[in-house]
Amino acid sequence: MSKLFFEVFPSLTVKDDMRKLLAETEITKVSADRSKTSIRIYLFATRLIYKKQIFFLEREIARQLFPNRAMEIKIIETFRLSGQYTAKRLLD
Repeated sequence: MSKLFFEVFPSLTVKDDMRKLLAETEITKVSADRSKTSIRIYLFATRLIYKKQIFFLEREIARQLFPNRAMEIKIIETFRLSGQYTAKRLLD
């Protein structure tokens, strides 16, 4: 069962443009390794999110939610995009 991004991470603060983008995304799964040093977040979106934004989000989650702990955050994103996103357009 998926939840909206800010239902899972309500205390995360990001800029307004990123907040609007993430408000439309869902978290489908969150898992941690046995040693609790690595978390994988499975994100589903219907709009394209640039990899640079994903990397920024990983750093912010680690910095804000785990400030006194060495935590590796990995976001695995899945997209369902409209027909306007062709392979040619994405690669350009």
